[in-house]
Amino acid sequence: MVSCILSSTASVYAELVLKNTNKYSIHFQNILFYSWGAFFSFCVLIRNEPGAIIRGGFFDGYSYTVISLIICQGMNGIMISYILRFSDNIVRIYSHVIATALTILIEMIHTRIINYYLFLSVVIVACSLSVYHTRINTEETIFINK
Repeated sequence: MVSCILSSTASVYAELVLKNTNKYSIHFQNILFYSWGAFFSFCVLIRNEPGAIIRGGFFDGYSYTVISLIICQGMNGIMISYILRFSDNIVRIYSHVIATALTILIEMIHTRIINYYLFLSVVIVACSLSVYHTRINTEETIFINK
């Protein structure tokens, strides 16, 4: 619960900062965001494993898979910053959900195993997107106030 609240608060704050500070470039803002993330991650590393960097070096245990994951997450962060700056948080959430749904569909095609719960989640996301993008014409809507 605390993780959900902190993540949501950080996301809303990041959107606020990206939209309200147009005097800085989006790349400079990304450097600031990533610097804070690297600082806190380094603090956790020092707290949990004080001698890890001295024993094995900073990149001890890194493989090609880890490096490719870091590159993908970095590109994901840049794309999210563009979404938050020029759109809104709902679009960011939908882009994550659509990426997850596409991954599920590709996995279902590749393994030829159909999990009905996963398929149902893709259908629910599609319905949610259609409801989100449906515009209601307020002039044609009848309100019964009498």
